[in-house]
Amino acid sequence: MDNIKHLTNQEYLNLYIRSLDIVSGDRALAIANFDNKFLYISSGYQKLTGCGDVIGKTLIESKHPGYHYAEEIKAIVKKVDETGKSCSFFIIYHDWNQTNCCFQYRLSLLQHPHTQEKIGRISEIRPVEVGQISRILGLTTILSDNIFRQKFIGSNLGLDMPNPKELVQLTTREEEILFLLILGKPYKEISEIISTANQTSVTPATVASVVKRQLLKKFDVFSVDALVNKATANHSIKYIPTSLVKHKEGIFILEYGE
Repeated sequence: MDNIKHLTNQEYLNLYIRSLDIVSGDRALAIANFDNKFLYISSGYQKLTGCGDVIGKTLIESKHPGYHYAEEIKAIVKKVDETGKSCSFFIIYHDWNQTNCCFQYRLSLLQHPHTQEKIGRISEIRPVEVGQISRILGLTTILSDNIFRQKFIGSNLGLDMPNPKELVQLTTREEEILFLLILGKPYKEISEIISTANQTSVTPATVASVVKRQLLKKFDVFSVDALVNKATANHSIKYIPTSLVKHKEGIFILEYGE
């Protein structure tokens, strides 16, 4: 600590960034300066967002996923700078494949440990948690975070990819139904959610037919339980189906905290 207190703000920031290369692991971390330009992104951040060369660029300049919401993010950044409090929010946006992705962000100030001067900002991204999925879709049953991580994310924050040999091609409707089955929804509730999201009429009988005639055959199983188990083991569903959240794009602030 005696050595650190003699470091300038820039020297400490450089040291902090170098340390992240060693300890970040699969965590999706990014550091920006007060000009809102990226100074560092971890390998986990790059994999999760699909970002390429963003160092020295702003959100908009880098075409970072979610850059359409740069002004809203600036407002959050301003409040974090003014209050010193971190902010948790989640954002739904199209990725490079035009798939709606949903991630939770936590944005905090970086301070020199000795002088307490502000030297930058650090953000961490995680795939959205079940509580947020439930609010987006209006689901009534909230599963535990552990269950969700086991089913959708696996052990590496969603960075592990499905085995190509086990990948099953799904239609939009099959993807919707399978996603909601994995969340434990009964046919009646699945039909209501899909009908509301797509502004069309989908009956429980239609859901049952898709499961029996299409999904069970595609996954070569004979029951819904076996279908859910095989689909989750193969990581067949990685994100919320676009069709279920396409009308809910944007930024949603969860809280400002210490």
